[in-house]
Parts: sequence; structure tokens; C-alpha cells
Amino acid sequence: MQDRPDAKNLLEAARRVLLDSLLPDLPEARLYDVLMVARCMEIGARALAAGEAPLRREYASLTALTEETGVEEARTTIGPQRDRTDLEQAIEARNRALCQAIRAGEFDGVRAATLGEHLWQTVTDKVCETNPKYVKTLV
Repeated sequence: MQDRPDAKNLLEAARRVLLDSLLPDLPEARLYDVLMVARCMEIGARALAAGEAPLRREYASLTALTEETGVEEARTTIGPQRDRTDLEQAIEARNRALCQAIRAGEFDGVRAATLGEHLWQTVTDKVCETNPKYVKTLV
């Protein structure tokens, strides 16, 4: 087990120094840049905290949606021991398969609700990482 501070804590501490100590002394022309960097650090800290859970949720949902489509790209599988790059590549392949299936009309009718649930969860996970306050206004 890693001792504290972990990467998330380090990003949060660096962000606080940036905003509380450095920002007040910067010229106005640099404010936007510093605020953008601070925002990126905040998003990065949330991404670290979430880990691979949102990606694994998306992969599982895509798998459920695409395994019935017969599209060859949908046949990629990912085990629990694969690294993040493998997971991202598998998600990309499954998303391509999903797009093909949508274009082929496989999600017209009753399957549209299942597709909608997948899209809502995927977007919600992404917004939770980038702007969690906004998600609270949606639910």
C-alpha cells in the first residue's frame, strides 16, 4: 500500500498552492492560463480517484449492447488483468461496432431504450469527472 500523499492528494495540494499563493501575484494576462491549469489538475485528481471504474462500466455496457449485433469488432474481450490501454482500445472497437449497429437500424424500436440508458450512463460518468456540480442539477 502506498503512503499518503498519493497522486490525487499531490494534485490537490499543488492546485491549492497555484490558486492561493501564485494566482494573486500574477499579471491579469496570465490568469486564464493559471485557472485552466488548475481546472485540469482538478479533473485529473477526480480521474485518478475514479480509476478504471467508469471505463469498465462503459466496456460492460458496450459488451451487452454489441454482443448480439454480429459485428466482428464487437468480439474483442478484455479481462480483469489487462492494462488501461487495452481497455481503451477495446472500448474504441466496441464503440465502432455500436455505431455500425446503430446505422444498420439494430437499435430502432424496443432496443432504443437500452441504447439510451448506455449513452446516459456514459455521458454522466464523463461529466462527473469534468463537472460534477452539473450532474447534480440533472438528477
